[in-house]
Amino acid sequence: PGTSDASSATVLTRFAPCATPCAMLSDIRLSYAFAAAGVGLRALQTLGVTDALSPTGLNNSQFLTMVAALEHLVFVCNAAVAVAGTAVLLAFYYHTVLIVANRKPVWAWRPLYTYFQITKPLELLFRFATAPLRCLPDVCILGEVRCGTTTLAEHLQSMPGTHGPFCAFHHPLDGKESFYFVGHYFGLVHPYFYRAMFPLRATRWFHTAVLGQPFLVFDGCAQYLSSPFAPELLRAAVGPDVSLLVCLREPVAQNVSWWKFEHASMQWFDSMGIPQSIEGIGHVRVLYPPATYGAALDLSRSDAVSRLYDEAEQLPPTLPGRWWIVPKRFLTWPNGQLSAASRNGGYATNVQRWHRWFDKSRFEYFELSEHAAVELPNTLRKLCERLPEAYLKRVSVEQIVTIAQHRHANPSSDSPTATVPTQRELDEATAFYAPHNEVLFELIGRRYPTWAHSKSSS
Repeated sequence: PGTSDASSATVLTRFAPCATPCAMLSDIRLSYAFAAAGVGLRALQTLGVTDALSPTGLNNSQFLTMVAALEHLVFVCNAAVAVAGTAVLLAFYYHTVLIVANRKPVWAWRPLYTYFQITKPLELLFRFATAPLRCLPDVCILGEVRCGTTTLAEHLQSMPGTHGPFCAFHHPLDGKESFYFVGHYFGLVHPYFYRAMFPLRATRWFHTAVLGQPFLVFDGCAQYLSSPFAPELLRAAVGPDVSLLVCLREPVAQNVSWWKFEHASMQWFDSMGIPQSIEGIGHVRVLYPPATYGAALDLSRSDAVSRLYDEAEQLPPTLPGRWWIVPKRFLTWPNGQLSAASRNGGYATNVQRWHRWFDKSRFEYFELSEHAAVELPNTLRKLCERLPEAYLKRVSVEQIVTIAQHRHANPSSDSPTATVPTQRELDEATAFYAPHNEVLFELIGRRYPTWAHSKSSS
């Protein structure tokens, strides 16, 4: 800056960091890369290397001063955003390791670098900043976990003009689950900021009004059905008219699949060098983790966990005084994933809770076997009945049935660390769920013959 003579190459290298604002919103790594590039370019300019790259000279000192000022502004802004993104990354790491992995966060290179690679902190910041400009979902998949929610979401994603939610992780469920109302985003569950998870309203308008294309927005979180506070918060966010899709499965099979899947997923945190220990998390977990499936079922029915669920269900009216932050002991399920067995399989209690906040006509139920190839056309037609009329004006039901293909997404994974449920544990679980299933059948007006082992009557 301040020199009266410079080459065109110098001007171009000074403008190079201006690309940063476009890049930094999508990935914090690009922000760091452009910041580093800016430092390198300044070093080259100082050494006079860039001046030798071109014989063409520019003698407008005022213009070069303006370029230098612009470069400096962009560089400072980029550095500030990179710092903010790093702060979000570290906070997100601490929060999710505590409530998702149910472990004490370890401040070590390997787990932090892994999070650096698989998370999107700058996009998260950008989405919350632009939340007022975003739309809300037309359809919500409520869960339950291991009941075909990912398969149902993929049926939706295969339809023309469908847009799933934002997820802060790069993983196979990206575009399917927002995890918003189960507190993944620092425990914040303010109904207004739920829209940060979805596309801009301008995007919807452009696709529908200008391009004449179909546009459908959905969210799918397998934890919502059994969440004690999600129904009230979702109603406050989207109103009473959203379509709600409920996925069901024979409850003992659901429990066993979730037991195996959760243990398999915990190996990922093991691979990052985050030890599994109750030490340091006693303020958010009790008697955790259970050693066997039977112990998990007992823990989920214990007085300690029952009290947590009762407290959590009464939580929404108190949240404005807490800055809409849910205490960590209630996240992502009260006392952790493996404390939720009887809550996951006790569908009747969960459906009754949702019926208190939404009319029964807003719900559609999908049993896992309905995703089989032979049942798929009927399942898709049933799904289409819950889609907005404006969307179906642009896409026919038969077109949707033709496009969608049979798939089994997110298959169960066996884990060497998960103990195999004994026959006695399975029999006890079957007996426990039998009366719950009978209540569910009355609630939804249908019975599932494949649930033979869970029926209380023959």
